[in-house]
Amino acid sequence: MDIKTTIPPPFTPSYVPYMYKGENVKGAFGAGTRPDFVRASDRAYFDAGVTRDDLRQLFIAMDLFDTGAGMKLVGDFNYGNIKARPGQSGRAAFDKVEKSNDGYANYASHADFARAKLRLIQKPLWRVNLATDSPSDIIDKIVGNPANAWGTLLSDAARRALETGKGIEQLSPTVGRYEGERDRVMRYRAQGIFDISRARQKMYAEKLTPIARQVGQYMAGGDPNVVYTPAFERTATPVEPPVVPPIRPMDPSAPTVPEQPTLVQAPKPLTKEAFDVLAFTRNMKVRLLNGHEYPIEAVDFELREVKYYNDNDAPIWVSVKRIAAVV
Repeated sequence: MDIKTTIPPPFTPSYVPYMYKGENVKGAFGAGTRPDFVRASDRAYFDAGVTRDDLRQLFIAMDLFDTGAGMKLVGDFNYGNIKARPGQSGRAAFDKVEKSNDGYANYASHADFARAKLRLIQKPLWRVNLATDSPSDIIDKIVGNPANAWGTLLSDAARRALETGKGIEQLSPTVGRYEGERDRVMRYRAQGIFDISRARQKMYAEKLTPIARQVGQYMAGGDPNVVYTPAFERTATPVEPPVVPPIRPMDPSAPTVPEQPTLVQAPKPLTKEAFDVLAFTRNMKVRLLNGHEYPIEAVDFELREVKYYNDNDAPIWVSVKRIAAVV
């Protein structure tokens, strides 16, 4: 794994007024400010201690996915929708997938949020190692963990359909370019994915890859061609075709077999039925089975024979059994 460390320049963004359920939310970004959000996040994560370019790119992509590049906040400066701890300041919001109404934490600044997110990602349950794990490893650990996944992503109905194959037709269909749960579950099952942990890993990697490529265009040291792949696809062993040994080992001293000529199917003789329906004319030729052609001089319809003169100018009558075609 090629680890790069680039120091992002300081960046001070401009925030816009934003309200959620009648309350002012601090730290919101306006429309068309995605590059500013990326640059501000890049510096915030660096100041929080993330020196690896690939990890900053992943974390920024996650935040962009969670809050639309800081445009849809619930908690102050909470770009990752981190839920508030007991006693921590926050705002409640209903999650239609989780069907919860938990509070989302308020933070004092972008850097304050970045430090909180790093603490969350490094919780012992997920066993994330920011020094050695690749971005795909981190996705596997925090999203695929069956005990406490990062975001539900799939509804309970989709999960049951994925695992049992029942109720797929009742899931939401694809609308426009947004893949519905019905088509996603069918696609995952066709790929051999039948458990929610792998489905979360696959889905989150698919969603984050194009977002991270956008992030890579604006951040310091970003990779605009990054691809996130779940572990079960990265470590899959390709199936090699079986090697069939020869029936008998070849003797090195055995004489080599000379190259054989290519066999060509010989032409078949003209059938009696085909001969009987021919309308002979003076300009027709007979083509023999040996490939030679001669002008037809006479025809005996009863015996099904034609007359021609050979190269020695001798008259020859040939039966239909020796005729390949009449042309």
